[in-house]
Amino acid sequence: MRHFVIGDIHGHAQALQSILMHIQPGPADRITFLGDYIDRGPDSRRVLDLILDLSCQVDTLAGNHEALLLASLEDPDVERHWLQYGGDTTLSSFGVTEVHGIPDHYIDWIAQCPFYVETDTAIFIHASLDPELALDQQSSEQLLWCHNRTPLLHCSNKRIYCGHTSNAIPIITPHWVSLDTGIARGGYLSCLEIGRDILVQADRFGLRVPAAA
Repeated sequence: MRHFVIGDIHGHAQALQSILMHIQPGPADRITFLGDYIDRGPDSRRVLDLILDLSCQVDTLAGNHEALLLASLEDPDVERHWLQYGGDTTLSSFGVTEVHGIPDHYIDWIAQCPFYVETDTAIFIHASLDPELALDQQSSEQLLWCHNRTPLLHCSNKRIYCGHTSNAIPIITPHWVSLDTGIARGGYLSCLEIGRDILVQADRFGLRVPAAA
C-alpha cells in the first residue's frame, strides 16, 4: 500500500487531476487530503467530484474554507465574509448564487470531514496544533485557523502533516511536513508519498513541475 498526502487545492481541479493521473492510486492505496478543497480557484465542484470518484482509501480533513462554507448556511453575515474570502468562485462552480443552492450531498460530505486523522506514526491536520496537547484536547481554532511557519515537535513524537500556511516550497522535516505551496496564489499543488518522501507538484494548468520548484 502506498500512502499519499495532498495539500490545499483551492478549486484547482486541473492540478489535482494531473497529480492523480501521475500517481495512479489503486484500491490498495491511501490518500489523505489536508483540507481547503474549495474557494479561490475556478472549479471547486470538480475538485470535490474528483475526490468523491476515487476508488482508493481516502481521508478528507476539514479546512477553514470548508468551515466557513458550513457556517455560512446558518449566518448571512458569515456568508458575506465567505464570499469575499473566495466563496464566490465556489458558488460559480456550482452555477448558484447563494450557499443554500449547493446540492445537499456536497454539503453532507463536507460536514462529515474530520478535524484530524491519526495513524500509528503520523498526525494529519489542516493548520496547526498545540505541541503540548493531545489531539482530543486541541481547539478547532488551532486545527483550522492558526498559522505556523516553524516545524513543531508534538508530544506524541509522531510526524505532523499540515497545510494552510503557504510556503514557496514544502517544509519537510522528520517531525513536521507542511504542504500548502500556494496554488491559490500562483504557486503549486503538492503531493508527498509517505515513507519515501517522494514529492509531486503541479501548477494551476495541470503541468507537473520539478520537485525543487
